[in-house]
Amino acid sequence: MVLTSDGLEADSLLRTYTTFSAILASTNDEVTNTGYSRITLTDAGLAAYTVDTANHTITLPLANQTFTTILAGDDWRKLIVGYDSDTTTGTDANIVPICHLDLLIDGVAVIPNGNNIILSFPNGLLIAR
Repeated sequence: MVLTSDGLEADSLLRTYTTFSAILASTNDEVTNTGYSRITLTDAGLAAYTVDTANHTITLPLANQTFTTILAGDDWRKLIVGYDSDTTTGTDANIVPICHLDLLIDGVAVIPNGNNIILSFPNGLLIAR
């Protein structure tokens, strides 16, 4: 889920929410740009993760994620990665936030302009334990 900077709460508050519904019930807003939709990853789209016990991290290799032809509208400020145990019938109340990442270019929120927005994870997605 991508959040706009309008009404975006501080990271210290975002990390307290236990569902996507809770995040959106506050002042946070999901972007509504034409062309935007959430990306769902399944096990087929993920590589095996690596556990680093010395540094207390898990590295999850993740391919580039492309949002195609996103038109102007909301700015993109925060990516929320979540886990949904049932992508067929679940709702935002079932999606558990795993982490949130800043979406910035030179310190400024991403401003869609009709082109693709590609999120790159060259070193994988790191999750501290």
